[in-house]
Amino acid sequence: MFEQAHPWVDAARGALALRRGPVYYCIEQADLPDGIRLEDVVIPAEPVAIQGGHDEALVAPTLTVEGARLRRPSAALYETPGSAAVADLGALRAIPYFRWANRAPGAMRVWLPTV
Repeated sequence: MFEQAHPWVDAARGALALRRGPVYYCIEQADLPDGIRLEDVVIPAEPVAIQGGHDEALVAPTLTVEGARLRRPSAALYETPGSAAVADLGALRAIPYFRWANRAPGAMRVWLPTV
């Protein structure tokens, strides 16, 4: 279900995309708790995704990505590897990419950075 880009694709290095059959999934800001920025969300290097049911408003199946974490970088411009504070976030809701931006304006991500 998860796949990585070719190592020469700099923008997707260290990130995974979630695909079920021919459909790619994304994480949207609309599904995150208040105060959590999508840019601070990371998933495990070996993530697990399970079926999340059918969303009637989106008219699409959803997936749940387990083990998400919240990475809070420091205010410093540069950091040493592993110095960012990390907290458990729990499960993330993933929706089909073609259905994003149908609920509220906000960030969306297909390539999910890993820890």
